[in-house]
Amino acid sequence: MLFFVVRRLGVFAVSLVGASIVIFALLSLLPGDPAQIILGQQATPERLETLRAELGLDRPWPVRYADWATGVAQGDFGESYLSGAAIGPMIAQRLQVTIPLAALGMVLALVLAVPLGITAAARHRGAGDVLISGASQIGIAIPAFWAGILLVTVFAVRLGWLPSGGFTPVTEDPVAWARSMVLPALSLAIVQAAILTRYIRSSILEVMREDFVRTARAKGLTRGKALFRHGLRNAAIPVVTILGLQFAFLFAGTIVIENVFFLPGLGRMVLQAASERDLLLVQGTVMVLTFAILFINLVVDVAYRVIDPRLRSAS
Repeated sequence: MLFFVVRRLGVFAVSLVGASIVIFALLSLLPGDPAQIILGQQATPERLETLRAELGLDRPWPVRYADWATGVAQGDFGESYLSGAAIGPMIAQRLQVTIPLAALGMVLALVLAVPLGITAAARHRGAGDVLISGASQIGIAIPAFWAGILLVTVFAVRLGWLPSGGFTPVTEDPVAWARSMVLPALSLAIVQAAILTRYIRSSILEVMREDFVRTARAKGLTRGKALFRHGLRNAAIPVVTILGLQFAFLFAGTIVIENVFFLPGLGRMVLQAASERDLLLVQGTVMVLTFAILFINLVVDVAYRVIDPRLRSAS
């Protein structure tokens, strides 16, 4: 197990370095001169050259990458080209919106998916199974942003129960904060819940065909008792892997939802920075998102080994 964790940490580090090179190279190839954007179209060539030298844009990109990567490793993401503010504190402030939003989305997805998946498996090929499977298929086909627009139309515009957008910090008004997070979190949760419902249903049905469940039923347990005593625990193992992957996708999905609901999170900041060609801010933000997704996958891989003793024996 220790060897596996060390090896997985090595893969995590290599993946992070590779991702940082790709992010830096791709953003360096994007059209648009940050110096031209800062000074405007009326800037003289001499002033542009001076500013490029001040920003370090006249150096070869491997040198610029080495400086940027060294700073990021030390927690220094540099300064925004446009505002001049330190990027690290800007990202930390925006994460206070993005992380709770992603966590609430996942919690709501689990609250919806677990009972629905179990119910569909327990009533396999019955009316309940058909209804839940059909609803989950529709949920998978709905884009998160479209779900958000639909929820705003119903619960904000027509019923007036919840705000259509905006954000209130939890330190100022916890109730207003909760009201501002309900619809964005639910928009993220609908698609994730639909996917997880299908995985939970399939995983339980597969486990229920195993010999140890048949043995339990041969000893007199009903289908429901065999499911709860033996099926759920074993069915949870593959679901944990999917859960980690879905959380990573959900974290990235906040970029769209934050713009739909005007939430001042990391996703909204990166889109605004990209439109203004504030490339250093974009690089830092994308790097943080990449780190989060790779770290989630690392935790899931380790948790998978902890939960399933067969994998520990194999290693």
